[in-house]
Amino acid sequence: MKRIARERILVLPKRSLWDLLQHRRVRSAEALMLEELNAGRNPSSKVESHDRQEETWDILRGLFSVEQMPAREWLTPDLVTSYDAVLVAGGDNHLQFVAQYIPRGIPVIGVNSDAHAGGSHGGLLYYKPEELPVLIDSLEAGTYQLEEWPRLKVEVEGKLPMYALSQLRFVGLDPDRTTRLHYQIDEGPRREPPPSTGFILAAPAGKTGHFKSACLFVPKKLREEISGRWMRTSPIAHFVVQEPFVGEMDMADNFSVEQIEASGMFGALRAGEEMVVISGTFDGQIRIDTEWRLNFASDRKAVVTLAEDNPLTMVSAV
Repeated sequence: MKRIARERILVLPKRSLWDLLQHRRVRSAEALMLEELNAGRNPSSKVESHDRQEETWDILRGLFSVEQMPAREWLTPDLVTSYDAVLVAGGDNHLQFVAQYIPRGIPVIGVNSDAHAGGSHGGLLYYKPEELPVLIDSLEAGTYQLEEWPRLKVEVEGKLPMYALSQLRFVGLDPDRTTRLHYQIDEGPRREPPPSTGFILAAPAGKTGHFKSACLFVPKKLREEISGRWMRTSPIAHFVVQEPFVGEMDMADNFSVEQIEASGMFGALRAGEEMVVISGTFDGQIRIDTEWRLNFASDRKAVVTLAEDNPLTMVSAV
């Protein structure tokens, strides 16, 4: 592997929620604590998480220069490509945000800045802060390993594409209305799933809570099949209807695998295939991971593919 010098790593740590609240409300830590308590909120978990993340910042400051650690508000594709690697310290949401700016071939080091039982789950992040010195030695020696995670690419009405590391969710803004759409994969049949609270496309790195909870109506046999073949590097994405409205039918285990797939409520999108989605929702929206939104009102068309030509290049566990 290419040797990566410490000075050639762009470092993007996320500020803690407690720090952001102080900034947004223009409060000192003491004033914010009093404000939260007066509002009947216990801020102890936020403060404890902040303290743990400050420890991560201290480790990063000891390893990298200030110039290598810009605020993520300054992030641009040009800044990313001016370095040889990117270190992302935060949680899964932070990695999803930063990934939108990172092209193929730039190694990404994912660090959970709050790796604690009560902190961030960090399911997409391989490293803990205390492991960084050993990892940096591996990068400088060229003894690290890489993984390529395919991303979902979505284009709405021919506009510039956006990429999802974990998932795309087709939803409506009005909680009192159902989400309606129809889709077609390549030259296959046109599918129109029942009205629902959303339609989720999960990338290979996207086995999120949303997706897992949405799959509860899928027969156990098929759920186990999903879990058995799910890999972040696999060239296959999955989709599922979230909370389908099917009258009074009990969805738990009353449908076969064939019935579920034939209904259009569950299926797979493979590399090389193209899914065309047409909105039937007045106030529809596409949510790209957790940070990005696209308007997807009635009759708008989205084209979704598994972008193997633009994966996220991750530094895997050493």
